[in-house]
Amino acid sequence: MLVDKESAFRLDKDATIECEVVSSLKALHKLVDSFQLTAGHKGSLPYSHSDWIHFHKKLEPFTMNCKEAIVFLQNSVFSLDTHKTLNTAQESIWNFPPSS
Repeated sequence: MLVDKESAFRLDKDATIECEVVSSLKALHKLVDSFQLTAGHKGSLPYSHSDWIHFHKKLEPFTMNCKEAIVFLQNSVFSLDTHKTLNTAQESIWNFPPSS
């Protein structure tokens, strides 16, 4: 995390996320390679906010569809697991609909 030297920011000691606080670009470049930083941080990583927005507008519906598919599959597995086990071949004949 890059913060101004004059900033009153203090990292929460109980944070579960590993975090390093630096107060200069020089310190940031010691921790992160320049190819992972955007030009705004004197790096070479290409970044276009409009491209990011365009990508996420397509990603959001896809992830929602995936979540719905997961719920459907989980419910299907649950449904299959809750059907009673058939004891005999005769019992299985009576429990299945006739074939057409």
